[in-house]
Amino acid sequence: AYFQPSAQANVKMGIIHAEDGQPVRTIDLPPTTERIQWAPDGQALLYCETRASITNVWSQPLNGGLPLQLTH
Repeated sequence: AYFQPSAQANVKMGIIHAEDGQPVRTIDLPPTTERIQWAPDGQALLYCETRASITNVWSQPLNGGLPLQLTH
């Protein structure tokens, strides 16, 4: 995964295959995204997002599904 330049407010992450460098997908993350890391199973990116001074952990599936809030 790598950051992609973006003129928009969202953070763009590009995902490529480690073996051949071919693109898999681009994921838009909220502009308040912090501390991005891989999920243990490698099927999602985990990130922290702060809203109204409260930070929670979210999971963004690589299959294009909707993000899932993991903490409250």
